[in-house]
Amino acid sequence: MKAKAVTYLLLAGLTTGVVACSDDDVTPPGLESSQVVLVNDTSGVAKNAGLVKINELSDGNISMEVSLADSFRLAEENYPAAIVKYDSVLHKDSVYADLGNISGTTGTVTKSPVVWNATNEPISYDTLKTLTGFRVQVITDSLVQAEAPLN
Repeated sequence: MKAKAVTYLLLAGLTTGVVACSDDDVTPPGLESSQVVLVNDTSGVAKNAGLVKINELSDGNISMEVSLADSFRLAEENYPAAIVKYDSVLHKDSVYADLGNISGTTGTVTKSPVVWNATNEPISYDTLKTLTGFRVQVITDSLVQAEAPLN
């Protein structure tokens, strides 16, 4: 009888130890996320046109999901999305990171990880927080359909 009790006690201790160790190994550190609202102001009045969700990945880089509202898209169209910044030398917006095409049917596109066009290197969440003057922009027929500042 003592042997059974000792065996059960050892199994309980071993199980507790395994569970405690495995919890430490699989618990991810807290990852950051944020959202910015896409705005369409072609009518002269700013209207909510969608949302940009920014998520920190486990390696510190970012993924972005851009969602365009139903009223600002047609099912048969695709809408290019990008991170842009105004270039004072070229006097126009320059694309720094391509986010892909938003499907007119689903209204969304996800890019993971987001990379700089010039270097093909991923953008980290910490770097994104320091950027100034950068925006997410959605285009239709060379016109800005919606945009949102990143900071």
